[in-house]
Amino acid sequence: MTDSLSFNINCKVRLRLTPHGVSVLKTYHNKIMEGLPNKLKREFELELNEAGVWEEQLWVVMHKLGPAICNGGKAVIKSNEITILYNRE
Repeated sequence: MTDSLSFNINCKVRLRLTPHGVSVLKTYHNKIMEGLPNKLKREFELELNEAGVWEEQLWVVMHKLGPAICNGGKAVIKSNEITILYNRE
């Protein structure tokens, strides 16, 4: 029998980024900033928790990191591990 887990993509996940992963996020951020007026532009700032872990909704992670993830490509997530945070109801 195969076990499965269902969860909503709005669930928060935790992951550790590789240096390449941080670079991918910074490139994403800078591309967004290019289209904004100067008064709205801000520097890239990665918010990590006290353990150095990035916590974000799964769909945001997929949107921002997805284009950089491919079989055999440079890793963006350390150990390729994502922890899903969800409430069992």
